[in-house]
Amino acid sequence: QMDRLIASGVVIADESDFAEVTGARGEIARARLAGRIHIAGGVVLNVSKIFEVRYRRGRPEVLTDEYRYHAWLPGPPRRDLFRYDNCHGGLDTLHRHGYGPDGRELDPLPVAHADLPWLSEVVEEAQRLGAASGLAGA
Repeated sequence: QMDRLIASGVVIADESDFAEVTGARGEIARARLAGRIHIAGGVVLNVSKIFEVRYRRGRPEVLTDEYRYHAWLPGPPRRDLFRYDNCHGGLDTLHRHGYGPDGRELDPLPVAHADLPWLSEVVEEAQRLGAASGLAGA
C-alpha cells in the first residue's frame, strides 16, 4: 500500500525504518517500525509500532503490541491533527486523540483493536485532515 501512496503523491517521503531484535538462538524476538512519513500538504506522521514475534511450528507470527501514530502540521504554529496509541497499556487500551479547530486536545475515544486502521489508512486520514484544516502547505 505504501508504494501506491508514494506513486500517487500522497506520501512525499518515507523515513521510517524497520529494526529487528534477535534472541539467544538468533531468531527474531521483537521488531520495531519507527520514523516519520512526510505527506502531501506538509503533514508529518510519526510512526512507532512494536511487534512481538512468536514461533508456531517453526514459523514466525508477528503480533503488534504497541502502536503510536501521531499526525501534525509543523506550522508555525504547529497543529496536531490526531494520535492513535496504546502507550498506556495493552491492546485493550487503544484510543484515538483528536484535536479541535483551536488546537485543543479532545477527550480520547476508545478504538477496538479490530477497528484500528492500517498504516496506509492512517496516512490517508492524515492527508485528508491536513487538507481540510486549511493550513496544509501554508
